[in-house]
Amino acid sequence: MEILRKYSFARAPETVASPKPSTGLTMTPKGGVLLKIIPRT
Repeated sequence: MEILRKYSFARAPETVASPKPSTGLTMTPKGGVLLKIIPRT
């Protein structure tokens, strides 16, 4: 159960942080630089 919890916890923030910053950064002029970091991570 510990492995499942770690996998879920590590996967949850990635999915939630992907669409959120992507949309916000796209509107911001600095989005270009941040957008490159999001897909790389």
